[in-house]
Amino acid sequence: MRAPLPPLWRQLPTGQYEHSVTKERTSSHPMLPIFIEMASRERSRKKDNRPFAALERFMLFTTDGDDESAFTFYNFATRQSLGGRKLPAEAVAAQKSLRRPPPPPKKHTDRATAASLGGRVEKFESDVGKLTLAEQRAEAKKKEAKEAREKEAAKPLSKEAVAKLRAQAVVVRKKALALRPRALPELLVAARTLQVDLVTNPSLVWLVDLVLACDFMPAGWEPVPREQMPEMASSHNRGEIMMRGLLSNKAGEAERATKHAQEVDWLPPMERLWIVATSNEAPTQYSSQLCSLITERHPCDGFVRAVTASVVK
Repeated sequence: MRAPLPPLWRQLPTGQYEHSVTKERTSSHPMLPIFIEMASRERSRKKDNRPFAALERFMLFTTDGDDESAFTFYNFATRQSLGGRKLPAEAVAAQKSLRRPPPPPKKHTDRATAASLGGRVEKFESDVGKLTLAEQRAEAKKKEAKEAREKEAAKPLSKEAVAKLRAQAVVVRKKALALRPRALPELLVAARTLQVDLVTNPSLVWLVDLVLACDFMPAGWEPVPREQMPEMASSHNRGEIMMRGLLSNKAGEAERATKHAQEVDWLPPMERLWIVATSNEAPTQYSSQLCSLITERHPCDGFVRAVTASVVK
């Protein structure tokens, strides 16, 4: 009942709600079906140890307006609204506390130095030699795919193009949020998956929301049905299996058998765990009919990197 009314709705003195265009009237809040769906989804997760649980009181709504002033974060705890151009301060602080420390600097050693390490290099090389031929081929393909992605990194868009895109995105975002408000944790987890740093650039919340608002895939892409999604080998996703077992609370779920790894571009292990903890499901997989690729990265990943590279630059 505290939720802001969606655009074109108003509350009459009688307590009913009326749509200003269709003249439809209802005695219940227009957002009630949406929140029933959200509550049902949250109950199915059963556990409350999910990322950014303390920020679930914030939701992104849309109001009347033709620019970014039409978006607002509503705090159900304080009943206050905050402009949707940037994240609430609590969200920025929560992300800062969860940022991973920078990796230690790499040490370069020559062969003479390596020889003085007590034979550890030779042992490593002998261990590598024990890999089966199939594993060696899989590792080589992964290395080639990674190098290809790095070479084909999206070029930064011009600042003029980003500004035009941001203005045009208002219409798409308004239509999506009018049908379904966005919970703040959903934005934060999506930003992490898309590798958008909302701590350094909190104004990029519009970009993450735009990707979530689009209910279509780029040309040639489609989501892989859950029942057809290949799974990792158990040795590769042990942490995910444990997480799903804890969240589902099913006996034996943590030790369930998994299929052998197939040719899929997997997300980093920590990103996968975040998605599992949020949805209690493995990340969505997408297949491309143009290049026979299956990946857990969103098809708009290259587009997002092109925009963020321009903003960071």
